[in-house]
Amino acid sequence: MSLFGDFLLKKVTDGFKDEQRLKIEMTNRKDFPKCLNFNRERRMPIAQVSGEDGFLIFPSQQSYESFEYSKKKLFEMKMRSDGIGITLLQIINCNPASSKTSCDKIKTKDVLYFKIFKFILRTADEPPPYAVTKTVSSKNGLILYKVPLYEIYRDVTTKTSNYRFVGIIPTEPNSLAIANRDSCRDLDTRVNNLNLRWKVSYSSVATNDHYKLTLLTDYKLNLLDKDVVRIAKNRMLIDRSRQNGYRFVAAHYTRKFRASVFKHVSQKAHLIIGERCTDQKSFGLKKIPELTEKLACQSLLIHYIEYMNRKSQDTHRRARRRHNLMGMNSADPASPLSIMNNF
Repeated sequence: MSLFGDFLLKKVTDGFKDEQRLKIEMTNRKDFPKCLNFNRERRMPIAQVSGEDGFLIFPSQQSYESFEYSKKKLFEMKMRSDGIGITLLQIINCNPASSKTSCDKIKTKDVLYFKIFKFILRTADEPPPYAVTKTVSSKNGLILYKVPLYEIYRDVTTKTSNYRFVGIIPTEPNSLAIANRDSCRDLDTRVNNLNLRWKVSYSSVATNDHYKLTLLTDYKLNLLDKDVVRIAKNRMLIDRSRQNGYRFVAAHYTRKFRASVFKHVSQKAHLIIGERCTDQKSFGLKKIPELTEKLACQSLLIHYIEYMNRKSQDTHRRARRRHNLMGMNSADPASPLSIMNNF
């Protein structure tokens, strides 16, 4: 086989392995919460759109491709009653100082960092969804609204970073909090009273950007546990060597299939999530399960944190290169900098 043939075979093989690694398990277990007995998988692209702040997440791959094919801006997009081709959520950074630094090692106290907006499609005969809305587009008897959904506040102590979601519209208070230790990238959360963790494996070769949302056993400590709950869990008499947790993966966040070239709209990451739903053909804004929407909000936050950390690392690398270059020039007697210093 030629070298080109070997290359193609490897690409196909690697692609198959990636698909298997990111596959969501379909389950029907009585010992699992009902919302985690999945009967379908949803792929939600996280994208950057020219002229729009932050990042957007689409309800499905089909919806993203429909928007990409149209080559329209958000307010120009063609609207369909099923909501295909329309973004679901948008996250923006509302702390300009944070855009120049990474999201760790900076002690803060209850600082507003991000806002998440939701896009809602209604007919012209229906009332607006909430009092605080913005009309994005109105066509063919359909109106697309942009609604502020969450404000995300960051609180950093000496050991942990906490991200608190505050609902702008009526919602369960602090239901989407995320926390992590400074020494670890894993993120603990509780959604729908489930003990969950966004887990990322360490790699010494390159920064791993694949997070798995794993279901933890009830006794497993969570950074969001209150002190009384943490004490009770530590006192539980459990043979922990025989109970390794569920090891069940409910969702994946990955940048594996990101676009390498920026266009009008570019895929930057994916949320791959399991769902329990009755409508297997729902790919637009309609009939999105509540759990899917909540985890989509969390995946947008993860994406922005990773994005800011990469920007910070790039800035540090460029600064080191400049410093090393200046050091080399000053050490070389023939360099222009050394000649100037000698006068």
